Amino acid sequence: MKTLQKFGGFAALYLAVAYIVGMIGFLTVVNVSGVADPVKKVALMADNLAFLYIMYLIVYVVWGIFMVVLALALYERFEGQLTSNNADSDRLRYILGLRDHC
Repeated sequence: MKTLQKFGGFAALYLAVAYIVGMIGFLTVVNVSGVADPVKKVALMADNLAFLYIMYLIVYVVWGIFMVVLALALYERFEGQLTSNNADSDRLRYILGLRDHC
């Protein structure tokens, strides 16, 4: 198995875990749904600013880097199969952003 394929598999697992951790962290630690007053919601977010910043880095910034690795691994994996002119190939090329815009 190629190294990029291994990194792509790890990236896919990271993407899944990052969103789960982000959702659980936001719903349990910050828990803005339990507060009705908008001023208290802002104060709650201000109190948890460091945690929200870390969640932002994990769920969006690092996630984006791993998404690039996953996209490259998928491109390498399906590179030979993208030359045929069938419907599945067109769908996959559209998803990977390789569709010709002529």
